[in-house]
Amino acid sequence: MKRKRASSVSTAHVDGFTVGAIAALCDAGFTQREIADSDGVTKLDGSKVSFGRVGKILRQLAADPGWRGERAEGSGAARATTASEDKAIVVQVKAKRGKEKMTSAKVRRRLRLVVGERTVRRRLREAGLKWLRRRKKRLIPESSVVLRLLWKDRVKKATAKFLKRWVYADGVTFYLDLTAAQACDKKRLALGIYVYRGTDQREALFKDCVGPSSYAKGQGAPVRVWGMLVNGHLNIAVLAAKETINRRTYSKIIRQHYPTWLHGFRGKPLLIQDGEKALWTAEAREALEDICLEVYEQHPPHSPDLNTIENAWHYLRERLNTNQPDCCEDRDTFIRRLRAAVAWVNVHHAATLRYLCRNQKERAEDVALQSGARTKW
Repeated sequence: MKRKRASSVSTAHVDGFTVGAIAALCDAGFTQREIADSDGVTKLDGSKVSFGRVGKILRQLAADPGWRGERAEGSGAARATTASEDKAIVVQVKAKRGKEKMTSAKVRRRLRLVVGERTVRRRLREAGLKWLRRRKKRLIPESSVVLRLLWKDRVKKATAKFLKRWVYADGVTFYLDLTAAQACDKKRLALGIYVYRGTDQREALFKDCVGPSSYAKGQGAPVRVWGMLVNGHLNIAVLAAKETINRRTYSKIIRQHYPTWLHGFRGKPLLIQDGEKALWTAEAREALEDICLEVYEQHPPHSPDLNTIENAWHYLRERLNTNQPDCCEDRDTFIRRLRAAVAWVNVHHAATLRYLCRNQKERAEDVALQSGARTKW
């Protein structure tokens, strides 16, 4: 049976500096084993040069003293796949992506390749592809993709004066911890999903390496918040404990809070809001007419990446995570911490939020590049 190469053996080459170091050590009287054990004798990836490789280099230097690691034209093993096969591997993966689970074994079988699976994975890496975790994001329906492309065309033709009129409104929900276990999960959630741990997987279940529960984001008592982003300044209103966003609640928010939030706005504001039914009822439209606030009717549904207040919510969550308490907190305490976090965001992210309120054309370019799909925003 043919012996397999150990996975830990490096296949990297040596450079001219290493070859020169080996020649110098040999001239100094070092043995072949001593040269291999020297700290300065390494390959391009930093791994040690083996005893056998040192011997080959010394024999090459004996035959050609001026050689410094250069490879002769056409030397080395022939490439196992042709250019057309390399292209077919990449095309096969991209064509079936999103339709079925594509593995290196399946690609090799489909294309009837005579190379191993490791060669297939190597070709995919050379093409800039890697086996990575899918992003957990909701896909945009095809009907909304068409409307997003129409939105992109309108924004590209719009004037800067028109785009400066836009103000953004939306809601967000935070959850109060009811138990110590939920508070622990929220604390772990604030640490993120990555941690440095041993690659041998032995530390995977250590206490400080275990991540939060999959329910961490949505467990606890809800605290619903409605807000408006005006010229990079975030304003919020906290709903009552059992209150939800419906036609009556939203109409009340419009009449009580929108005039205050828009006070001092230069020009005639144009409201950008998502497609929830409660925001487009007759009561809500009547309340908006009462305060003379116009709504942008062409904002596409299923497009949180085109509503800038979502970026403000992101910064707000980050701030709340940095000062997440170790124990449970009551509703009043959390609301005070929430309002303090809003004030902090308005001070420390003011320039960024102002820029995000004015980059509609940049977002339109990204929508075009993604053919109407979700963008990075």
